[in-house]
Amino acid sequence: MMKKRMICFAAAVLMITGALLACGCSCNQKVNPKIAVLLPSSDELLDEGMKAELNSTLESLSGQYGIEYIMNEYATQAEMNEFINILVGWKPNAVVMMPVDADEAADSANLILDAELALILLDKPIVGVKPTALTFSGESRTYEELADDAAAAIQVFKTENKLENINCIELVSKGDDSKNFTASVNAKLDGAEVIASLECADTTYESAKEAVKAWLDATDRKVIEKLNVCIADDDAMARGAMDAFHEYDKGKLRVKLIVGAGGEADVYGQSKLGGATYITYAAQRDLYIAMLEYAADIAVGNTTFDTAALNEYECRYAVVTMKKK
Repeated sequence: MMKKRMICFAAAVLMITGALLACGCSCNQKVNPKIAVLLPSSDELLDEGMKAELNSTLESLSGQYGIEYIMNEYATQAEMNEFINILVGWKPNAVVMMPVDADEAADSANLILDAELALILLDKPIVGVKPTALTFSGESRTYEELADDAAAAIQVFKTENKLENINCIELVSKGDDSKNFTASVNAKLDGAEVIASLECADTTYESAKEAVKAWLDATDRKVIEKLNVCIADDDAMARGAMDAFHEYDKGKLRVKLIVGAGGEADVYGQSKLGGATYITYAAQRDLYIAMLEYAADIAVGNTTFDTAALNEYECRYAVVTMKKK
């Protein structure tokens, strides 16, 4: 794993930026992908444990992709704004930012966007600024509570895509009631038909793919062709289902929507199934980690997802439209 790069002073950034620019001109070396994370030093939405998780994720992304990163904290928005004036010269591919004071952050946020850098805001919208992505997680909620949001989104999807009915399969983890997500969603869906409820050995990709593949092999083609929605207790399980769908070659599949839980939208870029919409539901802490993974996708040039990586994060969930492959 690469050594953590933590830069705390503007002067240090100036010095490093100058060195990088000089080397880029004289040595013709490839510049590593970069992420900057700017946070308030004190905020009720961001405790010390969450900051430690963010830093650990940055270390992991650095080791995995060779990403250079800055993670700084500020007591006032003025201090954050002053640093941003210097930061744009370092040219990070993505800036993940929770403003200290959103009312005083507009000029600096637009400076980032004007420099053609991705801007990802955590939980604090800025008037007059259209970021690349925005979380709005609000209060922490249980997965059973998030099922209300999921059921409502499925009904909207049904209307917008002119589906006659929701015909779904559900993927439930055997003996794991920690999320209780899938059953809660289906209980709140109005008029949906559950074609099959598949009990998986656990919440892993492998167990879900095996369960869905076995169901596809054993089920009449006409029943399979009715299927248009898949709901899973976990994102890894949903991705396992996606790959099982992709490998199905005994008839037509009309899966339009895949719903999972956990906030790990980045893993869906690894699936070969295209042309479907994926929604993941997550608690606040999950979304913050997912935002760093999204920033990493941008930094390394992952274009698997439609419109860069994710269309939009808002209201405690992420909506992802996969490209056709």
